Amino acid sequence: MTSGENSDYRPVIGNYVFSKSFTHPNNGDPVLMNSVILYSRFIVPDKQNVVDYVQGITSGLSGNSLVLPDGVKSNKSSLESAIEKLPDQIKSDIVRGTEDCLEFMRRNIPAPSLEEGENPESKLNVKQGLVPEFLIEQYRGKGVDIDLDWYNAALQDKKLGAMGIGLRYNINLRLVDGDLPLRSDLDSLMNHGVYGSRTFDVNRPMYDVGEVKEIMDLTYSKLIGPDEISNCPDRTKGYMEETSLVPIIAFHKMITDLIEGQERMKEVQNQMQMGNGVVNQDN
Repeated sequence: MTSGENSDYRPVIGNYVFSKSFTHPNNGDPVLMNSVILYSRFIVPDKQNVVDYVQGITSGLSGNSLVLPDGVKSNKSSLESAIEKLPDQIKSDIVRGTEDCLEFMRRNIPAPSLEEGENPESKLNVKQGLVPEFLIEQYRGKGVDIDLDWYNAALQDKKLGAMGIGLRYNINLRLVDGDLPLRSDLDSLMNHGVYGSRTFDVNRPMYDVGEVKEIMDLTYSKLIGPDEISNCPDRTKGYMEETSLVPIIAFHKMITDLIEGQERMKEVQNQMQMGNGVVNQDN
């Protein structure tokens, strides 16, 4: 984006999906591309909220071992599928609230711990990325509803990422009384290269300040006041799912590391036994 291009963005869905079209070079084969900016809001869960949520999901999955026929897709979420693949002992420990298990979860939950009486924070999520026009038309032709969830999924698509498009910026802004932080405070953080704070968090530590300021220009011109922001979709449940998935992935990594460690130990023991055999033969 260059200075003055914010006026090129047009609302596509309400006041929370904006887009502008341009021609992408694509190695000499020009493609019509859309730069999209998506807005949603969410309440930041605390660690105990996440623990409770995971325990509830795990308990609900207990004893549900329905095997689907070949070719039939499961409607389970990524979180549910990841929990199901955990060993039964770990799932049991999660449900029963075994302290070692819960402590492992808390260490791996990317969420704050709230003091008694402290209220959770609310944030505005801002995503910016590139989606080719042909992809939008392809799905629209199949009767797919091109909504906020579709755009979110498109930006996260690994194939688009491999092409150097898809998600570029994922920004969280802390809301105070439902409103955006002071623009002067935000500019100060960006000018100092801050990328991870309670007020302003961006997924790229080495971000282009000019590009992010352009995104913020649009944000502050379109979402004026708490009423406008409250019209943005509430993705609290989706954010809870994403946050809850992190400790489950950590469990899977721990299990993989343990298995690999055991295999390495067996290899060392086998090598030692082979070495002892050679020594005994020499004697």
